[in-house]
Amino acid sequence: MNWGFVMPTFLSFEELVVQLWCLIDSNPGMGRLYCHAVYHVWRARNAMKHKCSFQTPMVLAASVLIPAAL
Repeated sequence: MNWGFVMPTFLSFEELVVQLWCLIDSNPGMGRLYCHAVYHVWRARNAMKHKCSFQTPMVLAASVLIPAAL
């Protein structure tokens, strides 16, 4: 699915953190988008691990994108 932007793949958490610091000045909206994505994926992972219901990938993506667009 094409969301209209590229989400890069990071090889390590440290690489992600470096990229987020670079985005603070150059593109803070994309930095917020990354943070929303990490948080929501973490929540979905915890829900799945603890056998709770969790969102579909499409709902998860919408949960990330809607607040970032505001």
